[in-house]
Amino acid sequence: MLSGATTRSQKQVFSETKITGKSKSASTTLRQANKIPKEEKRVQSSPAESGTENKLSVQEILDRCRESDCGRVFEINLNGQALKQLPNLKEFPKLKILDLGCNKLKNVSPNDLEKNCELKELKLYANAITEISKGLQNVRKLKVLRLDNNHLSKIDYREIGCCSQLTVLDISCNDIQDISIQELDISRNRISNNLSGLKSLSNLTVLRAGNNDITSLNSLGKLRCLQELYLANNRISDIKSFPNQFSSLEILDLSNNMIENVDEMFVLSDISPLAELSVTGNPFHDKDEFSCHRQISQRLESLEFLDKVSLKRPSAGHSHAPPPMRPMSASQVVSKSVILNAFQVLRARQVEQQIRATLLEQESFEASITSRFSILRDLFESLPMELKTDPPDERPLSVLSRFDLESVSASRPSTAAEEDRPKSRCSSRSRIAEARAFAAEHFHSKQR
Repeated sequence: MLSGATTRSQKQVFSETKITGKSKSASTTLRQANKIPKEEKRVQSSPAESGTENKLSVQEILDRCRESDCGRVFEINLNGQALKQLPNLKEFPKLKILDLGCNKLKNVSPNDLEKNCELKELKLYANAITEISKGLQNVRKLKVLRLDNNHLSKIDYREIGCCSQLTVLDISCNDIQDISIQELDISRNRISNNLSGLKSLSNLTVLRAGNNDITSLNSLGKLRCLQELYLANNRISDIKSFPNQFSSLEILDLSNNMIENVDEMFVLSDISPLAELSVTGNPFHDKDEFSCHRQISQRLESLEFLDKVSLKRPSAGHSHAPPPMRPMSASQVVSKSVILNAFQVLRARQVEQQIRATLLEQESFEASITSRFSILRDLFESLPMELKTDPPDERPLSVLSRFDLESVSASRPSTAAEEDRPKSRCSSRSRIAEARAFAAEHFHSKQR
């Protein structure tokens, strides 16, 4: 009985253990089954582990953006995908924001962003980029560029000079030893007077800062290498510090600013290399364009161009030579046809300006002649219409004036012998005057 009970109890324990084992194995199987889709999802989100790195298709990018039309994709986030090269982004022409941070990119090829001309923000932080080269030449509307935490050793102005609308540039945490930025374009922004961030760009040769709200450049400091400064369409009214700040300046564009007096321009005579100056659109220029041009050209003897009009007249042997042209900067080098078109447009503008200056000179000369003739006419109108006949002057002949002698001889009646005498054809006024004086002296003496 005891053994039978024991046997039953053992069977019961064995059966419970068997059931428990089945339940554990079933739960383990369920957990493993539940883990499979999670692993599959994780593989899809990490292409580096699935062996599909650098092979993101257009459809996969669309799936990430939850869009079906490439034309409706404006932002792509590929952060942390272990990419070694950019995927095909040519199908996304309206892309404005691209995040490629935390990848393994070493460079950016010009073909990678060839069709993404509307790109505004490009984030390339935390990669292995060693140089930019020409990778940004097609994204000229770029405003934000992050290159921090890479392996850059230098920044060349030709690499980012094409991004004329760039407002944010982050190059922190790199291996940069030399910043050789020579040309910078910060035009068409809302910059007022804080330009202190450009003080460190000691090699800067070209600065384009037009179409802003700049009133003073004192915060910019001294840029001894600066050769071209474009400040059109700002609110600058004082340029007294320019000779001390920009001693190597060759081209200065101050058109459409707020300079009141032409005398303020004379301080630029201390900048000896200055060859081209634009001042059109300032208050002093609008008052009397011809006069201010004449004064500036006289005081600034080194000038060759004033408001795009050449001040150097060609010699007689080279009268048919084309007007001189300044060389274009490196950022403006384009195809040959575009250069020819630009040359023709510029030459037409120069001819137009020269014609305008000639017309102004002609109008000034005509006004001067008209004024002189008006004075002469008034003088003639003030003279009497008829000569008054006064009684004979009783003064001695010796004190009579020449005019009196002439008047007396003119009033004396002529004799018959004199009427028969042939008239003299002499046209000399001096001989006629001498004849009249002689006649007055001798005939008066006979009458007395």
